[in-house]
Amino acid sequence: MKISAGMKGIVLVIAMLAAVAGFATSLDFSINITPEFTIPVGPDSAMFTPGGGGTLTADLEFFGFLAPTLEFGVYINPLKNLDKSVILTRFGAGVNYFIYPIPRLKLRAGVALGAYIGSYEEVYTANLFWKAYVQAGFRFTPTFSLLVGAGFSRYESSPEPFYTGIQLGLVADIQLSSLGKKDAGVSVETSRDFPVFPILYASYGSRPIGEISLTNMEQAEIRNVKVIFNAGNYSSAPMLCGEYPLIRKGASVDVPLYALFNEQMLTFTENTKIQAEISVSYELLNAPRVATVSKSLPLNHRNAFTWEDDKIAAAFISPNDPAVLDFSKFV
Repeated sequence: MKISAGMKGIVLVIAMLAAVAGFATSLDFSINITPEFTIPVGPDSAMFTPGGGGTLTADLEFFGFLAPTLEFGVYINPLKNLDKSVILTRFGAGVNYFIYPIPRLKLRAGVALGAYIGSYEEVYTANLFWKAYVQAGFRFTPTFSLLVGAGFSRYESSPEPFYTGIQLGLVADIQLSSLGKKDAGVSVETSRDFPVFPILYASYGSRPIGEISLTNMEQAEIRNVKVIFNAGNYSSAPMLCGEYPLIRKGASVDVPLYALFNEQMLTFTENTKIQAEISVSYELLNAPRVATVSKSLPLNHRNAFTWEDDKIAAAFISPNDPAVLDFSKFV
């Protein structure tokens, strides 16, 4: 097997996946560099001794858990009692499923199918191969993980398989689509504003004053997300508006805004605006982060109201008013 042919295969894999990534910039495009130790199994263990090689794999991740792959690999399998080896060169495609059960842990399992060329001195053979594998590892950063993996490969031939073996390897997982980019935090955009009536200030703990769209712009998923609204002197306490255990990279959620207003709201005799604050706290790979956004909140004057619920008229009656007390005695 000529080295130049192998180099051409590597260049071809990188070029093809770079072209795909160009049409999918919103997706995570990554490469895996995997040096491996190979162990022949079954009847092949009588013919071959343990060998080694490596695989270059490229992934294009969808939905935060699924990735179609392309791969190129070269393996050297020494023959027993001979100072010679069989070289297996393969090119294939597959799919893997991955999860992050905890922030720093990545688990992945997949399958692949393709074609191989086996060479021994000047003799060549070609056929199909398939493999299955599992991997687990540590995420050092959102763009780099180091995993250990184990797999099983079978190189078909007739009437018997050409080679069957187990691979044990170390996987360097690099996300090229995010490499060199800085974390962009979270995006907070106002999607809806509802009219706020000071006379109803006590009801806004369960009645939304508006809605925001929260988008994860970080390089990885964020966890333990909390959204808090605070209107400063016009709030009796900050209000927790929403909690989310996980928001995937690039995903958005709609968060209704609630407020714990106090009686200071009844001091407005004209329509006005007040400055409020939206605070978003979350964790990125176990590191706590906080994003704060100012919001201008329009308010109606204290005597304004809406007839969507006619019981609102009771808000203008004080139970301590002398006329009400006098009337209640007779009732």
